[in-house]
Amino acid sequence: EWVGQVEISALSLMYRKDFIIYREPNVSPSQVTENNFPEKVLLCFSNGNHYDIVYPIKYKESSAVCQSLLYELLYEKVFKTDVSKILMGLDTSEVADENNSEISDSEDDSCK
Repeated sequence: EWVGQVEISALSLMYRKDFIIYREPNVSPSQVTENNFPEKVLLCFSNGNHYDIVYPIKYKESSAVCQSLLYELLYEKVFKTDVSKILMGLDTSEVADENNSEISDSEDDSCK
């Protein structure tokens, strides 16, 4: 369902966040609420009826760190896997790639 200025204003007051909307690439966004809240919600309005969230670049970087920690805990605590062996295997394959060596787990060497 489409959301207009009235609904965005209500959301701003409910969640105590101002809304900033990007409408076109390479055009400055519009601050559609001006309640002077310290936190902002960044959205991209597209196709005349759809909003997508806009994440700051820093979010992607910190999410990658969190994801790697989560996977490490998952492998160690849930799957009881020795992560150091996985990392050692990755290091070995990186060295092989750097030396232009071919590594195959296929029993048929013609598949290399």
